[in-house]
Amino acid sequence: MRILKSAWSAILCVLVLVFATACTPPAPNEPSAGDATDLRFYLVRHGQTYTNIKEMSIASAGSAPLTEKGRAFAYYAGLGLAQEKVEFLATYSSPLNRTHETAEYLLAGLGVQMPITVEENVRDINWGVMEAAYPEEYPERYGHEGNDYNYFLGKVDQKDFVSPVEGAETTYQFAQRYEEGLKNIASQHQGKKGNILVASHSTIGFYATKFTGADPHGVPNTSVTIVEYKDGKFSLVEEGITSFMENGEKLYGAKKDLEIHLVTSPQTLLQGKNLIEGGVDSNLVEAGEKAAAKIPDAVGGTPAAIYSSDQGRSRAARAIAYPDQAKDAVEDARLNELFLGYWEGEKIATLQNSAAADLALLRSPDGILRLTPREGEGEYPMLAAGRLQSMLKDIALRYQASEGKVVVFTHPYLIKSYLNAFFPDYRVPVSDKAQVLKLTYKSNQFKVGGMTEIEP
Repeated sequence: MRILKSAWSAILCVLVLVFATACTPPAPNEPSAGDATDLRFYLVRHGQTYTNIKEMSIASAGSAPLTEKGRAFAYYAGLGLAQEKVEFLATYSSPLNRTHETAEYLLAGLGVQMPITVEENVRDINWGVMEAAYPEEYPERYGHEGNDYNYFLGKVDQKDFVSPVEGAETTYQFAQRYEEGLKNIASQHQGKKGNILVASHSTIGFYATKFTGADPHGVPNTSVTIVEYKDGKFSLVEEGITSFMENGEKLYGAKKDLEIHLVTSPQTLLQGKNLIEGGVDSNLVEAGEKAAAKIPDAVGGTPAAIYSSDQGRSRAARAIAYPDQAKDAVEDARLNELFLGYWEGEKIATLQNSAAADLALLRSPDGILRLTPREGEGEYPMLAAGRLQSMLKDIALRYQASEGKVVVFTHPYLIKSYLNAFFPDYRVPVSDKAQVLKLTYKSNQFKVGGMTEIEP
């Protein structure tokens, strides 16, 4: 009897062990048995930034905006990937803004809209006390050039390497963290097969040395490195590919100039009474509504996109001009008319007869509109011109490969301020009618294509 009990006890122990082993879940980010996940990570380095130009080592501790070249080349990379018919299950970026901005423009080049999810662990390497350092500071302080990564950060297989830079992350530590980030992403797509876009940093090259055994090195701006994840393991497919960007640039060069049509709000109640209308808003009069209906003829063709200010007169004009597309229009306060402070609602006739000092605030000796705020009230035209330029750049970089046109509903004083600032030799005809200013955009450059008046 005792022998039988002992036998049953042994069998029970074995069963418990087998059952426990079978039911134990895999460790976090580790593939389960039979995991069918088959992913290709397209690791793209961010576009050129202003700190890249200065060769500053702002890596993990901060960020800088992309230059115009950086934005354009991210867009080109998207065009090149689209040409190769590369599609993505999802898009990720590091928490640093330069990578998020790169992902935005790359997706625009692809012609795709999808959320961009932040993955903390794919951020750039931490340079410790040498964050924000200029190149000449490294030899002055350590006797080595800043790109001597073996000296400063060690190789990927040097687990116990200690950096001479206080607080710096080593190549080994970075590669471990970076792969953990890729595992985090893979865990969100278990059982899936496809491509994942990850906007990251030059230190993608550091991670790649885990597979090549090379010395740590960076990869070029907007280059793509492909890493495969299969059967729970990573492998390097190709590093530092620039052909997507280069082919995209060629595709872009063969396309027509983008047309952006800036439409001033047609005649309103205040304008009809010869009153200055800036931040103050009023309804379109009958003549204004008739003019708005003729805007599509002045522009020609169906627009690829419509933008407008969030002021009532712009909303009314776009609803009349493009009733089927008006609901999809993008409103942005950067397109709002100048806030004129003291001058708001003033009679134009009164201003024409005002004191010379007031008149000098309104116009320069040669008649160029100034609208300089009086007593600190109102918006300076140069600042308003800057916000319109910022908006136009965003539109241009998003639609620069489009064969269509973009229509922008905005306001006369803002357009005049923009032209005074960026095209000082161009004069807008004085008119109380609605006007359409045609701009063209190609290769980071705007040109004025002419002004059309719309008869009511």
